[in-house]
Amino acid sequence: MGLYKQDEFQEFYLTLQHIFEETSLSVLSTTDLLQERLAFITGSTSHNCPILTFPDNSQIELTQEKYKKLISYLTQVPSENERQYGFVIIIDRRLNTWNAVKSIISYIEDYFPYSIQCIYLLQPNSWMQRALSHLTILNDITCSYRLIICRTLSELHDYLDVSQLSKDLGGLINFRLFEWIEQRVTIEKLTQSIHELNEILLVFIKECYEIEFPNTVESIQKILNQHLKQKIEFDQELQRIKTWGHSLLCIIHQEHKQSSTSHNNTIDKNNDIQHLVLSSDQSAHARACITALIHIDRIESILSQFWSIHNIRLNHCLALRHFEQRFKEIQTIFIQLYNEVNELSDLDTSLLLFDYCQSDNKNNNRKEEIDQTLIQLDALSQRAQMMISHATQLTNDGLALIMEQQKQQTISYGNDSIEPKCQELEEMKKKLIEQIDEKRHNLKLLKIYIDKLGSINDWCIRGKDMLAMQSIHLSNDKASRSLSELERFLTDLSIMNIEELQYTSTPEPLRVR
Repeated sequence: MGLYKQDEFQEFYLTLQHIFEETSLSVLSTTDLLQERLAFITGSTSHNCPILTFPDNSQIELTQEKYKKLISYLTQVPSENERQYGFVIIIDRRLNTWNAVKSIISYIEDYFPYSIQCIYLLQPNSWMQRALSHLTILNDITCSYRLIICRTLSELHDYLDVSQLSKDLGGLINFRLFEWIEQRVTIEKLTQSIHELNEILLVFIKECYEIEFPNTVESIQKILNQHLKQKIEFDQELQRIKTWGHSLLCIIHQEHKQSSTSHNNTIDKNNDIQHLVLSSDQSAHARACITALIHIDRIESILSQFWSIHNIRLNHCLALRHFEQRFKEIQTIFIQLYNEVNELSDLDTSLLLFDYCQSDNKNNNRKEEIDQTLIQLDALSQRAQMMISHATQLTNDGLALIMEQQKQQTISYGNDSIEPKCQELEEMKKKLIEQIDEKRHNLKLLKIYIDKLGSINDWCIRGKDMLAMQSIHLSNDKASRSLSELERFLTDLSIMNIEELQYTSTPEPLRVR
């Protein structure tokens, strides 16, 4: 039986799977394409929407295959929250042709993974292309998105703030592509570490969910030690990655300080960059670091939540196996005690009745044998009391395990095993106590029988002797004395109170057949 309900960790899986997808980005797979400067993203925004730029590069053809690969990567660079606002796209085709415009528009129509708020097109401005635009070419372009065609940069600046545009679009951003790629490589090494750790954690949780726990204390303890070791390793790796992420964030800040005259910017303990006056690309890199740190915090939180549950379950399972092991040990000792009590000698009552007519030495030997047996029984009783105490403690421990699970409202693992064993412990205690008490009662009663029978035997001998000494013809005085002796003799019999024997509850082993 497993420790977990079906889909108990579904929320953990979904969160980790989401992080897994969010950290799977790899700039190295698209470096060659990015270096062709067919498209880039600086980190600038318009009304919180990330700006994606297709610069004018008539020397290199943007094929549909290149387009899809670039877009698949570049649209993942902004954070998830930023992507939800949708993208603003700038298409610069001032030195290109309307056919190139039609191609890029068709690519966007065919594939773009997120919503688009607006497309700004800097139209071809050679005299031939301007002439074509006045003829039919504009009517041939169909776009389902909002499309704004700008003839000049000034018109573009009417819609977009120059602080959010690169210098080749008349903006203020000095976008250095190769430095951007280098910085992305560094950041994605961080996210790749998160990605790999996240993957290992997913496997770990899945293995914990599917594990069937063994039935021995040693095996459970081994699993607990292994899982605890893995948990410690996860914590250490999380701290290492977190320190790395904070260091990257500080480097970005230091680079900004070195390139800026402002020295009043600081990063607070919450990694807040709202008060940093960073360039768009620096700001984007900083946000990427913060997103990575948020992922780390979420992984750390999931690990903590999972371990708080898993550790309790593991320790409960370990306690259950300890309970079962102790139960077997106590059960074995109880059986030994049963056998030892049963093996204590029971005197043969038929021989006893025969012996009482024999010498007093045999009666004395019987009494000594009973006394010795009672001493052995007392020693067994002390051992039994110790085991009864252990059994009572084990019963209380078992009930505590059940109550603990009920209190935590977790899956009732092992309760169907604990309850019957607790009942069996109570029955074993009761049986052993009854067995010892019955044995002691029988032995003490047997000792009373021996004493009574010895007294009766003596009385009978006296009576026989009295009869043998009496003559048939007695004088009045002798007859009177004999009568007095007979009355005293009969009084001795009543003092012995032999009637109580016939009303005493005699256990089966002592009854004479």
